Amino acid sequence: MYVYNISRSNNIVPITILCSLILGLLSYFTGGIEQPETWNNALWNIGSFFAKSNFMFFGINTLILLISGWILYKISEYFTLSQHRSYLPFLFFILFEFTSTPLTYISKGSFVFLFVIPALITLFQSFQERNSSNFAFLTGMFLGLLSFIWIKGLILVPIFIIGYGIMRSLTFRSFLALILGTLSIFWIEFVYFFFNDESLKFISQFKDIFHISIIDINSLSVPTLIMLSVTLFFSIITGGNLFFSSYLEKIKTQMCYKFLLLLNFFGWASLIFSNGRMSCELSLIFISLAMMTSNFFQGNERKYKNVLFILMIATYLFVYVMRVWID
Repeated sequence: MYVYNISRSNNIVPITILCSLILGLLSYFTGGIEQPETWNNALWNIGSFFAKSNFMFFGINTLILLISGWILYKISEYFTLSQHRSYLPFLFFILFEFTSTPLTYISKGSFVFLFVIPALITLFQSFQERNSSNFAFLTGMFLGLLSFIWIKGLILVPIFIIGYGIMRSLTFRSFLALILGTLSIFWIEFVYFFFNDESLKFISQFKDIFHISIIDINSLSVPTLIMLSVTLFFSIITGGNLFFSSYLEKIKTQMCYKFLLLLNFFGWASLIFSNGRMSCELSLIFISLAMMTSNFFQGNERKYKNVLFILMIATYLFVYVMRVWID
């Protein structure tokens, strides 16, 4: 009953927040945080206007992560993805984010949470809706906003179209609505580039979608390799658990987890062909894995799950120590 008691404890939220702040501040003051990841567009300019120092950027990034984790918990509760009220989605998401990735003052991966999570909500709300075009249009808008800072995020458009099929709400109207929702944002982006005399830059950015570069494993640090290995391990066992036991869930819950499996697979596929910091790809993986792992540990209470739970937390904390003080 070890994991069960933790998942339902009201103390887990303040303890998780406190621990995450300690981990973040330790990284900040020991130099374990990378410099701000800058990009030249409207979102970055707005963020730079409000954040006048590196510490403010760090604070904004931390706030985004904490809010994102809390929303994942509320998604799990609202769409009954958990068998009972559980804070595990929040706990796992914060664990993954604050220990696995090199904490930056603010990164593109943080903005992925701001747009993919709302897109996920609109998708889940569309389940068996006969008039799902409104939800689809909103999904398209969120994915269009995502393309502001991660142009390869446009590949998520067909992924979410498949998601609407999984949720049994894909119609010709919802298909068009999702496409139009995405394109509506590009008009805004084009106007921004046009008035800044950067029309060619607006066009050239689409080349990055088709730029394929397999990740160089030899260039990755030891903590990153350990983190990816552990994350892949839990993606496999939690995905396998859902594949073989999801039939026990309600139909809507089954459909939601099917899409989370698809999102997790896409995250890993895009990570293999990434050539940068991997922050955006890891964001997709962590969003889905936090929910999948929560489901795994809420199942039948077994001793080996208690052991895995402890080993998981210990391993990610070990990766954090290596990244901050050794790497």
